[in-house]
Amino acid sequence: MKNILSSLTLCSMLILGMQPVLSQVEVVSALNMNVIDNTNRLNQRTPEAGDYDVVVNSTIQPDLFFNEIGNEILDQDDLGINRLVEQFAPSYRYYLTSKSSVSAGILISRKTQSVIGENLGDTIISDFSSLDMGMKSRSVSLRLAYNKHNSPVYFRYFNLDTYFGAALSLGRTKSVEETNIDFSGGDDYNYLKTTTPSTAIGAELYTGLALRFDIVSIGAELLLLGFDRQAGFGVSEVEYDYSVGNSSDNGSYFVASDELPSQFGGQYSSLNARSTSTSMYRGIRFNVVLHLNN
Repeated sequence: MKNILSSLTLCSMLILGMQPVLSQVEVVSALNMNVIDNTNRLNQRTPEAGDYDVVVNSTIQPDLFFNEIGNEILDQDDLGINRLVEQFAPSYRYYLTSKSSVSAGILISRKTQSVIGENLGDTIISDFSSLDMGMKSRSVSLRLAYNKHNSPVYFRYFNLDTYFGAALSLGRTKSVEETNIDFSGGDDYNYLKTTTPSTAIGAELYTGLALRFDIVSIGAELLLLGFDRQAGFGVSEVEYDYSVGNSSDNGSYFVASDELPSQFGGQYSSLNARSTSTSMYRGIRFNVVLHLNN
């Protein structure tokens, strides 16, 4: 009997002694385990204020999916200079909160070409002593966007992120072509300078869907509504200055390029071309995002 009482007492003491140990055990889910990041973040897939991303966008033009209605009078470039920044160009996203972010992207390009020749008398135009032709072009495009994210849907290997956004695009291009001819046998010359500027502004509303992994996400955005306005395309200003024999003059005039209807041939004292378009469901933009958590 004493042995039985001693065994029960010993078992009771062991059970009571294990209770503090058992009370310290806590069940932790995989998403809450701080394995990679030693900060106070819950996980690597949930953004926080101060995080920033590198985003690479690719736009599929809407005419691949939707047919245009009617014939356009002005045959301008469908891409538009305000869309240059979206063609495989990186932009940078900053999170204001865990559910809102802003992004900005800029694209700058410049091109210069020149050809200079001294005449020996066996060219097509044999009466000039030198011919100088040059071309310069530059463009700047800027895109600003704001995204509002919904609560993510959690899966084992990724989070499903959905959001709505609005973007504003600005673009400016300018090309200058110069042709300078100095004639032989005197001080005669003929100088031409052709300047073609173009500006554009665009705005859009879109919704997006992304599969977010720890440091990378892939997704697509549906362009719900877009607005574009282009001005200056297809119109060039020509500045001339010549002195040939007893005739000399200088001044400027405007000419139309092939982008305008053929009826606008000749020289004009004033010439303007503008295009404005607004449409829904403009296309799909794919993106890849590299997350650089704070």
